[in-house]
Amino acid sequence: VASRWGFDQITGATKLDAKTVRFDFSSVVADWQSLFSIVLPQRVLAGHDFNSVWQSQIADPETHTPIGSGPFLVSNWVKGQGMTLTRNPRWWGPHVPSLAEIDFKQVTDTSSEIDALRSGQVQVIYPSPATAFSALEGQPGIAMQSSESTGVEHLDFNVATGMPLLRQSWFRQAIAYAIDRQAIATTLYGALVPGIKPAQNLLYTSQQWQYEPSFADYQPDLAKVTQLMEANGCVKGADGIYVCDGTRASFAVSYISGSDRRQAEFTLMKDDLRAAGIEITSDVETAEVLYGSKLPTGAFDAVIFLWSLPSDTSYAGAIYGCGGDSNYGRYCSEDVTSLLEAANTEADPAQHAGLVNQA
Repeated sequence: VASRWGFDQITGATKLDAKTVRFDFSSVVADWQSLFSIVLPQRVLAGHDFNSVWQSQIADPETHTPIGSGPFLVSNWVKGQGMTLTRNPRWWGPHVPSLAEIDFKQVTDTSSEIDALRSGQVQVIYPSPATAFSALEGQPGIAMQSSESTGVEHLDFNVATGMPLLRQSWFRQAIAYAIDRQAIATTLYGALVPGIKPAQNLLYTSQQWQYEPSFADYQPDLAKVTQLMEANGCVKGADGIYVCDGTRASFAVSYISGSDRRQAEFTLMKDDLRAAGIEITSDVETAEVLYGSKLPTGAFDAVIFLWSLPSDTSYAGAIYGCGGDSNYGRYCSEDVTSLLEAANTEADPAQHAGLVNQA
């Protein structure tokens, strides 16, 4: 559960007719419409811990019968191997799903994914973008589609228990001025998406009318890096890496194993930062370890991963607000928290977006 915002404001519910319900809230909830995109049966879930009931199955915890409100149901799942979806006989849409069954196979690295498609072991792949996939373009019998997603690939800093310099905003700014994000985007995705630009906002994607390029000021600028570091008493050591009040400007970056893209991102960042007098080392973990324990416990300095942004921003306080449930880096700004809380109760779309972008 990333956030309970909105649900925790519900004070009552009234059935109006067979297919209409009215919810009462204790305060204005700007994104109320997004709260009910998934509807699940009380008769199945009542009395169970919602945080743990899905850990071994997506089904009735008593009868193990698949449940859900979409066109397909999870009829089988083997951890680490894959899952099977089958047509939902109670699907309420205008026509029954065209496919009777979809079998998902878990493939853990890029090259194996490509090989599985080429050999016919799988018919479709939905990969994390990587330069290796450009090799499939134009091959007989293989069709490719790509479009901008709602995913934001980003670098998160641990400002509470990570390397001490990461707690300083000037040091994080120096990192931002050292990294050439446009070069990374072009190197990793340019073959798939010519003219690609880096993301400049953590809460809105460039397809949304609310989008503002909040981070556009952070362009590669070694002079600014030098200015920030020297203004804060940092001196370069014999190895070319700054030392600031006894602390070497070196920290670890965590990312998942088996991802050519993440490895390439890290290498490009490492070269950029090295040229600016900052060192990063790699901390490669399985997805289970990184997302299951390291992120939630704050056992990292910095981490590369992806947020898939929903259409609303009510979750933002949980990620970037003081004490937020998903605030893995422990960032805390009273101003940011207040702005995001105000946005959550601002029903006017333009003013809502203004508060979010200000945050």
